[in-house]
Amino acid sequence: MANLTPDVLPILQVPDPRLRLVAAGVVDVAAPEVIQAIASLRATAKTLRFGGGLAAPQLGISLRIIYIGKETLGHDVLINPVFKPTSSEKLRGLESCYSVDDANQEVRLSRYAQGRLLATLPNGRRIKKHVRGFAARIVQHEIDHLDGITIDMVGAVL
Repeated sequence: MANLTPDVLPILQVPDPRLRLVAAGVVDVAAPEVIQAIASLRATAKTLRFGGGLAAPQLGISLRIIYIGKETLGHDVLINPVFKPTSSEKLRGLESCYSVDDANQEVRLSRYAQGRLLATLPNGRRIKKHVRGFAARIVQHEIDHLDGITIDMVGAVL
């Protein structure tokens, strides 16, 4: 059985090849490795200065799990999240990433302004939520990590 102590884990840095892997979907939210991953994601996220979120692959955990502050979405952990744009409107903005050099490096890129978020919560409940603006940007950024994409691959470094 897995150690269910929430470990603070180091954040992988580009060019670590594990950041380029497509994360595996979570089948059983109650599996010990999923519970451990969620605990470590929460513990690590709480040690960081302000940031929109953190994805399990950034901690070397290749599962489709992301952490986003509760103040942004009302839920802090999302499992198997999917973002579907609800309009073609895109907003250009600055983003930084804990896995790219340092979190102070900013990249300019465009993201969909709004969309529908589908995900599973740690308790197994499925949610559908309309997200826009900052919340939509964070969700798309963290889902990119689940797909092996970091902002240095898609944006213009400033």
